[in-house]
Amino acid sequence: MRKSDEEEIGTAGFLSDDSSFYGDEDTKARLEARAANFNPAPYWESHEHQFHVIAAKGQKEFEEKEKARVEAEEKEKARAKAEEERPASTTGSSLQGKVLTESQHQHELPTHRQTPSSSLRADESLEAFLVRLSPSTVCGEGPWIQIDGPSIGTAERSQGDRDTFIARGQEILKKLSLEPNAANSWGARETARADILSAARSLGLTSGKWIIFSPLESTDTLWSTVAAETLAGQLGHSSRVATAEAESEGGKRRIEVYTADVDDLGQIGGVLEILVNLIKSVGKMGQVGQLYYKPEAFSELGIQTGNEWGLRSSIHSRRSVETWMRESRAKDVETTGESD
Repeated sequence: MRKSDEEEIGTAGFLSDDSSFYGDEDTKARLEARAANFNPAPYWESHEHQFHVIAAKGQKEFEEKEKARVEAEEKEKARAKAEEERPASTTGSSLQGKVLTESQHQHELPTHRQTPSSSLRADESLEAFLVRLSPSTVCGEGPWIQIDGPSIGTAERSQGDRDTFIARGQEILKKLSLEPNAANSWGARETARADILSAARSLGLTSGKWIIFSPLESTDTLWSTVAAETLAGQLGHSSRVATAEAESEGGKRRIEVYTADVDDLGQIGGVLEILVNLIKSVGKMGQVGQLYYKPEAFSELGIQTGNEWGLRSSIHSRRSVETWMRESRAKDVETTGESD
């Protein structure tokens, strides 16, 4: 090592401020000016929807709430144990007092105890929800993770007269199965499909869902964007994603986005446009493939791809809805031109 090098490094073994390692005076001045004027806000604004950024923001909040949850459960166990060890009383006043205590305690439980653990809790942020329930790793919470939008409402939560519909739908399918050459009769199958959809509507089961088959390695990222848009009210009234406990379909994970009415092509098409943009934003449009829209009524009856009745398990595809939207907009333009 040359003597000048030793002098620049110094006896402590570190580069001194006078070292040319950082560049000449002009270079250092230029870099220092850039550092002083750097504004990180635009970077975070363009990256705030990325999964790893959301996860980092939500990790601390999740840990704090998880700690509070554990403490609440420990208190509940201690209370239950003390209740068991308390001498039983046969007096009416004591029994009434016990009932009141349990009732009051029920109202004091954290809100999330009254919400499915695989859903967004009332006191939970989106960031904490995504950290707590990551589709690729979560276990023990069931086959689905779900998030509801602000328009979920009582009417959209209702499943209608589900039991009556299932009984009626099964009758329709049984009739189809008894039809001679039903599997080869397009007319018989289409009649059965129409009858099932008509029965579902008459009994209040009108919802349907877009189905996305996401590559496993992209599911967390795509789900985080779908969940954020659903919560913001930009997508349908509810969305859900299959967890690691669900059976993988061809190396892909299913994401479902619900809308309220299978006949509302305007809403169905609007949700589709947003979904396509979200999928493109994570660079996986080619791997996702075709998108299909399926009535929830078909799911209730177990009508899956390759079913024994030969029925199509969906009623819309991305291609058919985009074609309808183009034609509808063209008609609107023509109508506007004629009125002008």
